[in-house]
Formats: sequence, structure tokens, C-alpha cells
Amino acid sequence: MDIEKTGIQKTGIETTDIEKVDIEKGEFEEPVDWATARWTKERIQSRLLSYTLALCSIAILALIFQPRYTPSDTTDQTPNPQGTIPSYAIDYAPLIWLDVNEEYFPSSLATHIQNTHPSLDHDALTFNTTLDLTNLSLLNALGDEGLNIFLTSNLDVTTLPPWLTGTKPSSTGLTSSTSAAIIAVPRSAGVVDVFYTYFYSFNLGPTVLGQQLGNHVGDWEHNMIRFVDGVPEAMWFSQHGGGQAFAYSAVEKIGKRPVGYSAKGTHANYASPGRHDMLLPGTHLPFDLLLTDYSSNGTLWDPTLNAFWYTYDAITASFTGAAGIGGEEGNPVGAMEFRGRWGDKQYKDGDERQSWWWGWRRWVDGPRGPWDKKLVREGVCPDGGFGGCVVKQDLREEEGRGVWVGSQAWVGRD
Repeated sequence: MDIEKTGIQKTGIETTDIEKVDIEKGEFEEPVDWATARWTKERIQSRLLSYTLALCSIAILALIFQPRYTPSDTTDQTPNPQGTIPSYAIDYAPLIWLDVNEEYFPSSLATHIQNTHPSLDHDALTFNTTLDLTNLSLLNALGDEGLNIFLTSNLDVTTLPPWLTGTKPSSTGLTSSTSAAIIAVPRSAGVVDVFYTYFYSFNLGPTVLGQQLGNHVGDWEHNMIRFVDGVPEAMWFSQHGGGQAFAYSAVEKIGKRPVGYSAKGTHANYASPGRHDMLLPGTHLPFDLLLTDYSSNGTLWDPTLNAFWYTYDAITASFTGAAGIGGEEGNPVGAMEFRGRWGDKQYKDGDERQSWWWGWRRWVDGPRGPWDKKLVREGVCPDGGFGGCVVKQDLREEEGRGVWVGSQAWVGRD
């Protein structure tokens, strides 16, 4: 016996009657007899539209409520935006010992420009604009994009005018004028090279057998510290045409700040005091050779107390003045972008100021500025150096070989 059918029959209501009532109320669609029903065009379109709307609704909800995703790979991201100096660049900035017998001290960049005029090689240029730290890069429009422009002393430098002597730091390490430019160069995620560049208006060359050689107006020296995730790893010391690199753990420190030694007159940077032989770099002989640097604990200079601050974009090769740091002058970019030389051109051999000794000259070209310090480099040492880049792990290794980047043009040898 069909119990279900019997129960329905007892109510006196046929199955077809229930279905018709529900359809009239709008609660159910009319059932389809799948064996005999024929799908009409209208029914197919209706079903397709329903399914499409349902899928679109699901997709929209998924977009709204999906979790936000931030890529974890930061290989090409820089930790500090351009114009921002990381705090560790200040915390670990080098302190510089000037030699006890130093005569030419850190110098004002602004004063240097005021006491010079632009020349194309040896020929003075007429320039209607008063040059200063903000617009010095205007000279890049002249002389092979500025490369052949020389900031030539207004006075005969052989008379050693007073502005060449610079300013001796006070007992607190402060100079009365801005004599340094500190440049942060983000390299990749977590890796930042910070260049500490030091300016002197005059470089007094060494005396060789009674002959003064290698003098020049303007002198840029530098240290570079490579930071990885804010931790100092290694430090570069510039020395004439080359230099040496040491692990941060190896160098002398005051607190956690590394210490450099500026050689008398030439201002080459060394990791330790004493005698430093230039012809055999990195050696310490018991006697002087022809060319020797000397450094000692004379006057302590803190370049961060009066510096210009910048970041440098390795891709666009452009400087940005840092925000929220520096003095009243701000951080003028023009001086950094100037591509010429910060001193006189080497005097001709017929010039009475010039002297010659076995291929060496008494007066040589002034140097180019920080932009020419290999601000973008793979290692701690400048790329292309003779002998490769050796990062020494102990100060006793200073007696080993250094790295030479170019010729010893600082003494003007043929």
C-alpha cells in the first residue's frame, strides 16, 4: 500500500491541487516534467541571466572582502626615501683628527666661491650672475658640460691669502662655517652607503728634497661607510688617488663613532696616526721615502656639527637636499651638481709660479667635487681600482696593500 498517497487522499486534496495553489501564491515555479518538457528560448535566456548575475555578485563580494596583500620581496625598494637622512648616518659619523702641525683647516664652501672666479682652462670667463652655493651648477652649461671649468683664485695663491687657511675647529669639534657635505646613497633594500666628504680650500703638497710638490687650490677628501640594515659593516679612507678599506669592527672609535686621521697638508685620510709612505702605499718604513704623509692626534673635528646633508639617487644621478637637518643655509644642491674643478688649473711650465722637478709639478689642478667620488659602487672601494678591493679586518693590516684608483695626478707628474 502507498502510505504517502493514502495520507494525501484522506485530506481530500489532490497533489496537483497543492502545486497549483503554491504557483498562484508565487512560492514555486511550475514543476517541469523532464521527460517531456521542451526548453523555450525565453526560459534558456532567463536561466543564463540568473546564473550570470549570481557569478558577478560572488566576484564583487570576493574583491571587497579579500585580504590586502603586500609583497614581501623588497629587493628594489629603498628603506629611506630621497631627501631623508637615516639616523644611523649621524650616529656612526666619523670623527677626524687633524694633525698637530696642520696649517690648512676645514674651509667654508661659500667663502671659497666668493674668493674665486670661473675660468675655462686658463681664460677667465665673464659671468653676469653672482655665483653661490645654490647656482654654481649654472657653470655646467659651459666648457664641456662644466668639466673644463676651474674656480680660479682671485688673488695670486703663491702669496697664500688668508682665506686659504680655513677654520680651526673649536674644543667641541665645531667649525664656524660649513666645511662638509654628507651624502646618503640608498643602494638596495637595507643597504645604504653614506659618504662623508670634507672640504679644505688648500692642499699643501709634500716636500721632496727641498722641493714643494703637488700644491693645489681646493681639496675634497672623504670617508664612506656601508650600512646593512642600519649596521655599519665597512669604511673607506680616501688617500690621494686611492685609499684603503677596513671592517667597521677594526677601526679606532670614540664611543661607536669611527675615527679617521687627516694627514698634514694633504688631508689624506688614514685609519691610524703616524708616517704613511705614498710611493709604497700601506707600508710603514723606519725612514722617510721621497713622498710621506704624517698624521697625529692634533685637533679633533666633528664634521656633522656644521655640514650640508644630501641624498643621491643612483638611477637618476641627482642630488636632493635633505629635509629637517642642516643649518640656516639649508642644503643647496647647486654646489654638489657643479662638475668643474674647485681650484686653479695647473700653471703652465712657463709660468713663474710653476716649478718642475723630474716630471713632478709644484702646482697642479684643483679637484672635482663629491659627484666625482664614485658615489655608486659595487664594493666599499671605488670600482676599477688597481689590486681589487680588500676590506682589512685589523688595523695592523694597514701595512698591507691599498687600492689605487687612478694616476697620482695630485702631484702633477707627466
